[in-house]
Amino acid sequence: MASSNDPKAELRKIAEEKWHQYVQVVKELDQRDPQRLIHELEVHQIELELQNEELQLAKQELDESREKYFDLYDLAPVGYLTLTESGIICQANLTAAKMLGVERKKLENKLFYRFICNADQDTYYLKHNQLITSGERQQFDLQLKRNGNTLFWAHIITVLSWKKEGKYENRVIISDISEQKRAEEQKDMLVQAIKYTADCIAIADKDSKFIFINDSFCKTYGYREKELIGKPFELIRSENNPPEVIADLFSALSEKRSWHGEVLNKRKDGSEFPISLSVAQIVNEKGERYATVGISRDISEDMKKDSILKETNAELVRLIAEKDKFFSIIAHDLKSPFSGFLGISELLADENNEYSPEEFREFSGILKRSAENLYKLLNNLLDWALLQDGSLNFSPQELSLSKIVSENMEQINSRAVQKKITVQSEVPENQYVFADEKMINSVVRNLLSNAVKFTPANGKVTIRSKTVSNDMIEVSVRDTGVGISKENIARLFRIDEKVSSVGTDGEPSTGLGLILAKEFIEKQGGQIWVESDHDGHQEENPTTGKARGSSFYFSLPVKRKSN
Repeated sequence: MASSNDPKAELRKIAEEKWHQYVQVVKELDQRDPQRLIHELEVHQIELELQNEELQLAKQELDESREKYFDLYDLAPVGYLTLTESGIICQANLTAAKMLGVERKKLENKLFYRFICNADQDTYYLKHNQLITSGERQQFDLQLKRNGNTLFWAHIITVLSWKKEGKYENRVIISDISEQKRAEEQKDMLVQAIKYTADCIAIADKDSKFIFINDSFCKTYGYREKELIGKPFELIRSENNPPEVIADLFSALSEKRSWHGEVLNKRKDGSEFPISLSVAQIVNEKGERYATVGISRDISEDMKKDSILKETNAELVRLIAEKDKFFSIIAHDLKSPFSGFLGISELLADENNEYSPEEFREFSGILKRSAENLYKLLNNLLDWALLQDGSLNFSPQELSLSKIVSENMEQINSRAVQKKITVQSEVPENQYVFADEKMINSVVRNLLSNAVKFTPANGKVTIRSKTVSNDMIEVSVRDTGVGISKENIARLFRIDEKVSSVGTDGEPSTGLGLILAKEFIEKQGGQIWVESDHDGHQEENPTTGKARGSSFYFSLPVKRKSN
């Protein structure tokens, strides 16, 4: 016996019922006119034929519709799955099978959750429960497995489809969004890079109004983002830019070309600062500018460094020039003492000459003075070299100025006595300075020695000091010597301008001592200068028209002696 669910049995049952009805009609018609019966049968036959044609046409349309459905369903750009209440795949299109990397026949009767990435299964179950609870379709993104191992990003849409028996099916639509996700990740990465880069980045629309600024821009200019968005970029441009620079910038904007240069901008507080600016135009397919990107960097520190570098280079050039001049001085000034040595040596080496004791004493004096000058020169050279490379020890301390003056007066006393020159100190006994002892001794000794050297017989040298402020004193060394011309005064303390002359008794002078004196005094925080012109304090020689005598001044810091 055929099952009650057998479609063929159902069809046979319906046909038998129709046949019995037809037999009943025929029995009723048997009593009627045969001609009329035949006519009705013929009409009924024609009706059946027409119905058959309609059925054939409907079948053809149904077949065409099925073909269209196949195209729309199986070949759709998205994957379609139908799931049972248990989550088993009962139907899938070709696209879904291709996405999951499984043949469609093998895909059916598989649990859908096995294709979901382990990390995203909680997301799927949460959305599935919301679907069942609310009945509203759910949309979400998760990662699915392809071929059981490769992951790809998918956008999922789930919809409930209720059946007559009170059961439901879950219709699932799958879209592969891997490329979209990669693009979003790249976009996010780019946005983060732009947002947090050290350079200031701003984007303006076609009307030159800000539509984007990054964090560095806000930090550099002192604005909050909302204070600038929608505002014209002229808000941050300084009015002190060179006109030609701004003209070139606007020319580039109008011609839709890039531009790079340095301009002045201003912060929210009104302060101006230099920036290095690069501008690029963004145009559409028609070549119309719809945005401008500006990338800038505060170059204030760079310019300071450049300035320091230029100053350092200039200082280096100066030092090299001084070094060259220094070597020139050495070569020149060493000639004099060595000439004395060589001359006397040649005389003494001549066996044909016989010298008296007086002549030997004279030779000895010449050798002694040459040796002293050479020793003094070498000491000065050594001190200058140590001072230039910063290795000369500098130890300032509280010193008695009167004691320093007295000790150095004793050193030059013999020469002063020979020339009958009076050397006098008017420095108070309680005068103290805060300075390096070795350096100040060198300065005082050099100035006193020069004063004696350039003062004729019966002259006078006076050293004085006076307080000029709570922190400084002024020391002067005044002589009644030959004086110094205005031209030489301007060159006295410069190593690149050699000023050497001979003393009133033929004493040699290199001029290096004054250069050292200037370096040593400035090291203490003081200054040194000279007065020996017509506007100075010296008396004028009516015969030569030059100032008679010179006064050298220097200042030193004071540290009072405690009680």
